[in-house]
Amino acid sequence: MNSSSRIMKKNKLIITSVLLLNLGVSLNAQSVAASETTLYNEINSAYATGFLPGVIDKSSNFERKYPESAYITEVRMQKARALTGVGMCDSAQETLLLLLNSLGEDAPQIPECYYLLGRAYFEKRAYKNSLSSFYLAAKKTKGSESAANQEIYNQSVLYAGRINFFQDDFKEACHQFEYVVSNGNKYSSADFNEALQKLIIAYNGLNQGKKSVELFNSLPKNNFDPQFYYTTAVYAAQGYENINNYQKAYDLYCEVIDAQIESLSVIALKRAYLLADQKKVPVNPGEVFSRNTALFENQPELVCDFWIRLGIDEFDAKNYETSLDYLANAEKLIKDGVKGDMALICLYRTKIALEIVSDPKILVLEKKAFEGEFEIFKKSSAENIMDSYYSTLLHFAVVLENWDEVQKIYANIAKPDSKSAYYSASYYYNRKDYAQTQKCLEEYLYDPACKKMYASCSLKSGNPQKAAELYKELEADKALDDKSTLEYAKALFMTKNFSSSYEKTLLVKNPEGLYVGGLDLINLRKWNEARGKFNAYISAASSSKDFIVLAFFYKAYAEYNLGEFKNAYASFVRFNSEADSKSVEIKYVRQSYDFAVKSALQNGDFKNASTQAENLVRISQTKEDRQQAVLLSAQIYADSGNANKAVEVLTPYTDDKSDFALTALFEIAKIYEKQGNLSLAESNLEKIIAKSPRSQAAEDATFHEGEIYYSQKNYSTAENRFNQYIYKYADGKYTDAALFFCADCNYRLGAYEKAIMLCQVFIRKYENNIYSYGVYTTLLNAFYDEQDFENALETAQTLVSKFPAQAADDGIGKRVQELKRLVSGTDKTLAFKQNEYEKAGKASTKKGRKAGSELVKLYMRIAEMQEEGIKLAKEITALQTADDEKELFAQNTSVIAEYYRRKGDNKLSAETYLEAAAAYRTSGNSENAAESLYSAAEAFAAAKLMGDARETANTLKELYPQSHYAESVNRITGN
Repeated sequence: MNSSSRIMKKNKLIITSVLLLNLGVSLNAQSVAASETTLYNEINSAYATGFLPGVIDKSSNFERKYPESAYITEVRMQKARALTGVGMCDSAQETLLLLLNSLGEDAPQIPECYYLLGRAYFEKRAYKNSLSSFYLAAKKTKGSESAANQEIYNQSVLYAGRINFFQDDFKEACHQFEYVVSNGNKYSSADFNEALQKLIIAYNGLNQGKKSVELFNSLPKNNFDPQFYYTTAVYAAQGYENINNYQKAYDLYCEVIDAQIESLSVIALKRAYLLADQKKVPVNPGEVFSRNTALFENQPELVCDFWIRLGIDEFDAKNYETSLDYLANAEKLIKDGVKGDMALICLYRTKIALEIVSDPKILVLEKKAFEGEFEIFKKSSAENIMDSYYSTLLHFAVVLENWDEVQKIYANIAKPDSKSAYYSASYYYNRKDYAQTQKCLEEYLYDPACKKMYASCSLKSGNPQKAAELYKELEADKALDDKSTLEYAKALFMTKNFSSSYEKTLLVKNPEGLYVGGLDLINLRKWNEARGKFNAYISAASSSKDFIVLAFFYKAYAEYNLGEFKNAYASFVRFNSEADSKSVEIKYVRQSYDFAVKSALQNGDFKNASTQAENLVRISQTKEDRQQAVLLSAQIYADSGNANKAVEVLTPYTDDKSDFALTALFEIAKIYEKQGNLSLAESNLEKIIAKSPRSQAAEDATFHEGEIYYSQKNYSTAENRFNQYIYKYADGKYTDAALFFCADCNYRLGAYEKAIMLCQVFIRKYENNIYSYGVYTTLLNAFYDEQDFENALETAQTLVSKFPAQAADDGIGKRVQELKRLVSGTDKTLAFKQNEYEKAGKASTKKGRKAGSELVKLYMRIAEMQEEGIKLAKEITALQTADDEKELFAQNTSVIAEYYRRKGDNKLSAETYLEAAAAYRTSGNSENAAESLYSAAEAFAAAKLMGDARETANTLKELYPQSHYAESVNRITGN
């Protein structure tokens, strides 16, 4: 009994039970109308008698009349069974989905719903959905004790095996067929035999030929129909080939030939012939024909069929020349009167032409000749021959790009295979209708060509993640070609997997792989390698019509990041020249000019930088871009010293009252300010104020008027301008800054009281402001110069408290100590000298160094400040190089030498005294020079360097013999 009859029997039992139950409770079910029950029974009766159209019609009628009936679920189940039985798959699918949506999770009908839904999808070749449904059905019935559920489980496993087999997923198919074979008593003989053969084929597909032959050899030959047994033997022989046991394979093929089952003999003959022809067995190929002479002498049609089938196999192996020879052998027999299928010969000759001919004119002639063989195809008995005919015409339409014919031809194919679907999808792919392309291919993704086109559509329609997943599967199946490997790299690039993308580009022969690899390296910041890739791409592809001009841009960008600015400039210019005649996004052109400007500036090439900046202005399409380019151009002219040209560039944009006009005026003001022409700078700032007095630009200009004079140390005018700003903008954007600068200007002008007042106003008005430290510093200095030491001390202490880090860097802590002494009435001389030193510009000026030298003397009088004195002395002497400063240099150097002597560093002290002596001698101070030489000799002696001490003493006596130091020095040296 097959599965369908068993399920039907099960359903009859269910129906009978329901009828008996209905009879038992009818007296208590007053709410159920008699007509409702009658119709329900009619549905069951129709199903029991196999009248499925009647079941469908009556069930639909029942649903319309009694949608709330207690029978509705079983009625819909019967309808679904009937719809599935008659092959109305779409309607069955709709009914089953409705049922599943209405049933509870644990409803007993759920497993059968999934099983029937799987059957409906299976008939539609929607294998993905079908497989999912069968898996769910099996999951819900596994281990069930119900006979009905066991049957559903068994059939679901079988169907799942079939689907996985069709999709070449032999690993999964093996699991399912192994279950069927090991539980053969639960299946019909037809299902068992099918599973057995497919299991052997699947083993072969997994290169597990050993399992194939073991399974075959375990079969009791006498228990099987000869047709089935010898068909299985052919697959088992292939298993022997799989494990390289060619002799066993050959012997088994010969056994099949000897069985004299015509269709199988042809197949076995073909396989045996190939083994002999390829010298895998020690048999002459001719012996294959002579092995059973009677068979072939009496059946020349078999030989003709053999040659045709052998020709087809050679075509599948892409051995086109051999295939044509074999087909010619078959054609000769047919011409000699042997019956044979000329349509197959015509079909495969045409297929070979499509594979090897590239000239469109010849292909047009081949197509015309093929269309002329239509009658031969109509007479052929070969399976699906007309589908093959139209599929070949479809191939012609795609190759010749006769796109209008594609869908018309496709409509004639009764059962489209994956190749036909691929050709049909090509029509939509060519039109860039990627959604429709994918729809055509959805059921054929088991075919690598279809999956590749589907993945390509995913990439091109903006789903690179899906594309990458599909390409990964194709890679695992070793089904990627050069084009799809390149697209895989692109998908990985678009999903930011740059390293993986780069690895894929290394496998690509198409020059575009170099380009994508270069992009990967740019994103990986491997500039040198990226430049090399783009150079290689430009060299390989620049003559191609598909050349990507952006290669010049990215090559230049890599060079720019390598710091090779001359090369980068040249490459950006080359890109821009190429882009003029190509369709390149304007954003890249604009970026290229921008980088060309930067590259030229890095080279110090203001001339070319200006040229490229002008180009940037020229190609800018938006007002904002053009304005930015104009500013850049003007800045370059200004920086190169061509202020007049910079002003000339900006002036045309200053006529109106727009924001950019105000910006241009501001830039012009800055240019004049840089030249030192403050009147013209201020004049342009006044234009801004006049054009738009209430604008932010006007406020900026008003404040900047003070800044330009402050920067030139014109504190009087600066103070006036900052005052004007404060008056005009009491709470403006820069009021805090204006207050600070105003106070600072007054301090520098000696208006200490006003400076103090402004600082105090600032402190009351602003807290934790960026100018606060500067304000307190100005206040401290103003109090100090006013000799208000108590307030100065308080201010200094505030600085240390509020700004500890800055105050420490600026030595405010020492100022605090100084001020404490001043407040207590001591060391005023030191304090005044410090102030004098600072006001004179410290060590940076000659006047400051003179005051500093005097300050050193004062420091050395105070024990706790001697370290500070030595530090200052060293700082000053490093800058006292002029002849007129030699006296002070010698004085400071003597202080340092004396300090070293007290510290016990005698050798360094002696060397420093010698340096002081030389400076005193240059300045003409003989007395101090002699004293320094004496001190040097004394220090050398203390260091026990008597040789150096005597030499120094001799120098002293030689240079200054009349000096009292010369008379005393012998005492040191012992002379």
